[in-house]
Amino acid sequence: MKYGLASFLIAAFSAAPALAQLSISDAYMRQPAPGQVNGAIYMQVENQGDSVVRIVAASSDVADRTELHEHAHADGMMRMRKVAALEIEAGSRVAFRPHGNHLMLFDLSRMLQPGDRIGFCLVDEGSEEHCAEAIVNAPGE
Repeated sequence: MKYGLASFLIAAFSAAPALAQLSISDAYMRQPAPGQVNGAIYMQVENQGDSVVRIVAASSDVADRTELHEHAHADGMMRMRKVAALEIEAGSRVAFRPHGNHLMLFDLSRMLQPGDRIGFCLVDEGSEEHCAEAIVNAPGE
């Protein structure tokens, strides 16, 4: 009887789809200039799972609104724009960096100082949150 149950559980879990696993590292934010109420978070995001992950939203504990953004060339100029989703292929790493993909934080709830840690989450299309902390760096770091 116990071998039958064990075999059933192994078969059930083997048939279940593998969950995508995101690893977030090296997250930071440059300290906004005095009077600025917006900022950006940069990081490395690695998909350690075996299926594509679509990030469709983000949040932060220090901003009223957090959006996925990218920089793109338009009419000969670099422009920042909101994107609806970012796909991270299985087994790949995506850099969120200046002049590229980033999280844009709007209406910061407080003045941030170098060394502060701020929480944020990436939300995938399955509504799973992938959370981490970003450290605030001094301007120019």
